[in-house]
Amino acid sequence: MLGIELALRAGRGGEMWGVLLALAAHAVDVTTIGSCPGPVTIDASGLTPAGRFVLLRAAAAGSARIPGGPCADTVSGLAGPLAWNGPFPVDGLGRGGLLPDVPPAAAGTQIQVLDVVTCDLSPVVSLCDDALIYEEEFTTGVTPTWQCDSWLDFKAEMDAGYSSVTLSGSADIVGLSCTEPGPVAAIVDGIRDAGEVEVDCDGHLWTYCPGYGGGEGEIFIDARYACDPSNCPSPGYVLRPCQDNENWGGVGTSTCGGPSQSLRLELTR
Repeated sequence: MLGIELALRAGRGGEMWGVLLALAAHAVDVTTIGSCPGPVTIDASGLTPAGRFVLLRAAAAGSARIPGGPCADTVSGLAGPLAWNGPFPVDGLGRGGLLPDVPPAAAGTQIQVLDVVTCDLSPVVSLCDDALIYEEEFTTGVTPTWQCDSWLDFKAEMDAGYSSVTLSGSADIVGLSCTEPGPVAAIVDGIRDAGEVEVDCDGHLWTYCPGYGGGEGEIFIDARYACDPSNCPSPGYVLRPCQDNENWGGVGTSTCGGPSQSLRLELTR
């Protein structure tokens, strides 16, 4: 119903993961890693070894009953109407995994794993992190145009309550993150409200300069001088999506006249 295409992920290293499960019975559990849109890892554990499981989905938590199958009338932890995928196989250690490519429309979806053999249910969890993401391709020697339009749309969607900020790109897909509540709030408020920011977070100095980057802001990590036009580190971590020349920044590369790359700013709740 939500258009999620689910791909079964082989439980490589399952023997390593399940040593403790082989020694004692565990309640059904499920964890997810990833942001919407994009790939999300779903790991289920505590299932009946060599059995089967189903992934239940809904827009919110609730108490809808499973409408059919071997576990018909079991009360779930999700609100109706329920959607589901499966059944999927469980390995000999009681684990199963999925790797769906989740579309934007599925953000906010709640999920629950059902053991088809015992009809036991996992706790309800969110399918993916509730994240706001800016990500665009930049070309060496070319002034940003539509990348700036996308940035303005991104800023217009920002609100509050985020738990982390990450600046990354195709040259450094991990990037640098700020996860301390106070600095995260300061960075987000600065970008959203066009306020100057200079704050230490997780061992790095984050700055936001609203008057730079073509007048629509510059994000700079570990700048030598805050809001100074001479800042062009190589390598560095800079995002200027509305820059009125080819110096739009870079992540893990030169930041003035840098090589073609994608740049990404992710705000996660």
